[in-house]
Amino acid sequence: MFTHCAFVFIIRKQRCAKVSGVSLMKWNGEQVDMKKLIPDQPGFSNFERYTKVWDKSGIFTKTPLLFYEIRIGSRDLFSIPIIPDGCMDIIFIIHRNSVESWVIGTAQALVSMDSESDKQVIGVRFAPGEARNYLPGAAGQIVSQQIPLAFYFGDSDEIAAQVLEEDALAKRIALIKNYLTRHYLFLEGKQRLIQYCVNEIINAGGNIKIHDLAINTGYTSSYIVRLFYEFIGLLPKQFAEVVHPTTRP
Repeated sequence: MFTHCAFVFIIRKQRCAKVSGVSLMKWNGEQVDMKKLIPDQPGFSNFERYTKVWDKSGIFTKTPLLFYEIRIGSRDLFSIPIIPDGCMDIIFIIHRNSVESWVIGTAQALVSMDSESDKQVIGVRFAPGEARNYLPGAAGQIVSQQIPLAFYFGDSDEIAAQVLEEDALAKRIALIKNYLTRHYLFLEGKQRLIQYCVNEIINAGGNIKIHDLAINTGYTSSYIVRLFYEFIGLLPKQFAEVVHPTTRP
């Protein structure tokens, strides 16, 4: 178990609903369309000093990356709510002259990341399955956990120091992109398959069976299950439930 975490996960359940065949989740009393949401997070906008940048140029894939900056002031709420969506994050937490870097695993339920005030959070959010292109090891091993970036990369202190030294968000994004480029794993065949399955599940609103994915792709159901565990951390059925949650009393 890792200690001295700048963020702490707290499981909080929210009511989900199905309306007109669209995957919706209740968020602050409003309906949220999960198909339009991924990989954005509506809770981030609770912070007055929240900036997000969609980088559509990609690195090696066509999937855009979501970079964001949250400046947590002394009057802000100290809790960042996260809706489960199959996404993963790499974040840098800056406080005065120090910086911590973390990998945030896929959330299985609505959670919050709690933080102290007067900090900056610089993050990159990966669409479902994308983070596995940069992080060795199965995503299923860190579900609903935060792991130090140093656990994955021996040179994590280098990028952390560079992010700390720069102040402009655009320059920080460029540094993080260059860093990710160096660590790209070139899992192209697997990535194409997992992205196809993810898109099929999202487009179907979660109403698709793994047997159908196996028939459509020519791979076995068990192989697709293993890829979901490796790339996303959830089973295909669990990811389908996230995209299309069932109505609960």
